[in-house]
Amino acid sequence: MALAVLGCGEFPDLLPYVDLGPRPASEADAADMSDDLDATPVDATRTDGDVGVELDVEIDQQTPTDEVCDGRDNDLDGQTDEDIEATPCQDGQGECLVTGQRVCRGGALVCDAQAGEPTDELCNGLDDDCDTYIDEDFEGLGQACTVSEGVCQGTGRIECEADGSGTRCTAVEIPGVRAIEICDGLDNDCDGVFDEAEGSPETPVTMACIPEGGSGQCAVGVTACAAAEGSMEATWGACTPLGPSPSELCNGLDDDCDGRVDEGIRDVNRIGQNCVLGLVEPPLDGCLGARYECSADETQVACVAPAETTCDGIDENCDGVIDDGLGCGEALADGCRAWLGWTQRDIGDMVEMWGACPERADWSDTLSCNGAPAPAGPFAEISIGGDVDDDADRLGVSWRCGGDDPVTAFAQRSCRIYLGAGPANGAPADPSPTWGPCPDEVVGTQDTVSCTSGDGLFRPMPLLVDIDESAVLSVAFRCSAVDGADLLPEGWAAGRLAERLEQSIEVFIAWADADVAGGEIDWEAVCAPGGDGNSATTCVSSGGDGQFHTLRFISDLDSQDRLAIGLRPRAIE
Repeated sequence: MALAVLGCGEFPDLLPYVDLGPRPASEADAADMSDDLDATPVDATRTDGDVGVELDVEIDQQTPTDEVCDGRDNDLDGQTDEDIEATPCQDGQGECLVTGQRVCRGGALVCDAQAGEPTDELCNGLDDDCDTYIDEDFEGLGQACTVSEGVCQGTGRIECEADGSGTRCTAVEIPGVRAIEICDGLDNDCDGVFDEAEGSPETPVTMACIPEGGSGQCAVGVTACAAAEGSMEATWGACTPLGPSPSELCNGLDDDCDGRVDEGIRDVNRIGQNCVLGLVEPPLDGCLGARYECSADETQVACVAPAETTCDGIDENCDGVIDDGLGCGEALADGCRAWLGWTQRDIGDMVEMWGACPERADWSDTLSCNGAPAPAGPFAEISIGGDVDDDADRLGVSWRCGGDDPVTAFAQRSCRIYLGAGPANGAPADPSPTWGPCPDEVVGTQDTVSCTSGDGLFRPMPLLVDIDESAVLSVAFRCSAVDGADLLPEGWAAGRLAERLEQSIEVFIAWADADVAGGEIDWEAVCAPGGDGNSATTCVSSGGDGQFHTLRFISDLDSQDRLAIGLRPRAIE
């Protein structure tokens, strides 16, 4: 390349065309520079107007290429890295795998996808924790599994739970084949042991057999199951005699194998004969039905009373208690209802119906009634439409039993509920066998005391005093054998049954000032021993003694108040 020599201080405008870098440090550097200049020579001619110098310059010429992502203008169109086509790409693995595009940024191709965050591994066929393993925390997945034992055993596979929390076996027990264990080599009761005796896994099933040449107890033997597992055929071992007992027992057997039965047992010839057993003289009814039998320990003959069989007024087992443990009270609570009513209406002196009762409970401003036990429990309540006074108000009770049971049929005829009212001062004492003219009369008044009774009828009770803090109510439950004995099976003791029924049931009368007590009244708590601790509630029970028991008020019985009646079995000591 030829350059014209310039004068000092005269430097033409060549900077855009000539690289005037530092001088080469050596001849080798100069040679390298010369090689670079000669690589792509370009001839140029320039005339400098000031000095008239002609300058020849060799200049590189660049050829356009396809645009690539390298931060340069490869196609010489004035734009850099344009029109670079995006391609699909992914980042992550398992459930963390995210799909994106590979794009050109800053002269380099980069993937815009960012892997998701791993989560705890679930049993769901997915790689939740993104470690390239699927369901690796759940052992046995896909393997065979079983449920139950023996003939009930079902097979299946271990699979994931629907919520992914764990695994489950799909096997189902074979239905309808579980049975008692028999001698067949199979596990019939599906407990993992075959041909075992009931309650004794280590002992095989046995059966009685007759050994050769035996007599008495020695004529009886036992053989044990010896079937091979899974054989489905009964195979028994040798018949082993039970052998003689050391001594003869009272059991109707030849225990010592001498050909005689129960020899040496005192009074053995009396077995089956009637005997007398009782705690009082003469013996209680039913004790004459006792018979001589072998004692429970088989050592002697004893006079054994029959067991109590039913609520019948008879002391069959001769223990001095009639119908103990037979639930006479439960029979009444199941088959009978006690009804309570209040009214300002003229409904007559004796009526079948009190409003809608006894078909159903009834409430209004002038009449209400309800019966217990109620569907919700042993108590039922009525509301009061106004002050209960002696002008027009009436209270009443009724006793209704149903069904074909002889006990409840007898109770309907022989038992009554009594209700009394009177002043606190001058009323009969608590408890009292009588209340005014009751129980001799079914309804009546005496001085300032009035009373009524309820059997199958309602009998409205006239009030001689206002029912307030100066008045009391009383209740009694009485049963008598005067009526109803013809309804009992032959041999039943009507008098004692009536006494037992009277003792077995409690009739409650309860009161609550709803305005003070507030909300729903828990009548069971009100009538519990000691009450519910609320001074606005009180309760009295018939007590199981046939006596009249008294309920006292602390305020007027009016429209803010409720009365309740209850019926429930009574524990007998």
